[in-house]
Amino acid sequence: SYQKLLDLAENQQEKAWAYLHQGDLYLDHLNDVARAQLSYQKIIEECPQSNLIPEASLKMGDCLVAQGELDSAFIWYQELLNSNFGFIKSEELNFKLAEVYFYEQNFDSALTFYNRVISDFPKGVYVNDCIEKTILINTVGAVSAELNLYSDALFLSVQRKYSAAIEE
Repeated sequence: SYQKLLDLAENQQEKAWAYLHQGDLYLDHLNDVARAQLSYQKIIEECPQSNLIPEASLKMGDCLVAQGELDSAFIWYQELLNSNFGFIKSEELNFKLAEVYFYEQNFDSALTFYNRVISDFPKGVYVNDCIEKTILINTVGAVSAELNLYSDALFLSVQRKYSAAIEE
């Protein structure tokens, strides 16, 4: 168990890995966003020398999105992008900012960020997702009831409100 690993951890990095995995389990599988946030926060507070701080910080923003707090998540991601380690996670942060705009149905701003990822990171991890979304927005149009419904459904999914995502 990860709690036992935390108890046995001999250094900050081992402890940080255990907290990260614990947080991921809470967030991705147990739908316990509050406990996930606590795990990620512990990496930042208790493991200041860990190279997992950028990842934990990013996951804190993901928790805000999962809680439906898009304005807070946008500010969080923007601050991370402007931080000392923003360049390390620049592609992912720009993608996440685009996604926040998409969930807010601000499709023109989402396009700007998706296109930034495509142009700045042409071989990046998120480029295919960005291409897909830009094609969708450009095909259906930024002012579309269908696009709004799709955005709502995706946002409900990231909030782990799966029944509502299916029904709406």
